[in-house]
Amino acid sequence: SARAGGPKTEVAELITKAVTANPTDKSPRLLLVEFHLRNKDYELALSAAQNAVATIPDSPELLDALGRALQLSGDGNQALATFAKLAGMQPQSPMPHMRMADVNLTVLKDKRAAAQELRKALEVKPDLLVAQRGLILLAVESKQYQEALGIVREIQKQRPKEATGY
Repeated sequence: SARAGGPKTEVAELITKAVTANPTDKSPRLLLVEFHLRNKDYELALSAAQNAVATIPDSPELLDALGRALQLSGDGNQALATFAKLAGMQPQSPMPHMRMADVNLTVLKDKRAAAQELRKALEVKPDLLVAQRGLILLAVESKQYQEALGIVREIQKQRPKEATGY
């Protein structure tokens, strides 16, 4: 229905029926949250995500969806708490730290906290280019050019055959 250009209400109703048919399956719940997020219906996405996490609390995918819905709804502190819980569930993944950095930048406007989260992401995955680029941009923005150059040199060491560090 969505691909055929069906009305949003019809698509949401079909996905909701799939959730009702199998309430412990995370796939339709995640699809419902993503559908609402794509359509910028943040309150509906938040409600769907909260219901999903209440039913399936140990799903990293649903926690991530809840965090994104909270972030887009403007609730930065709750989004941070949700992503922190996700980081505890996935200690080997840099993604929750990247999400927390994004919340700190976009919602809370806290560049220092964003930089801390980017550094935590790099502790988990030292060659994560998106985190390195984020730190470079923050360093340049705050006129800390030596710090930015240090990160650039690290990228050059990690990727000597790529133009990325240059």
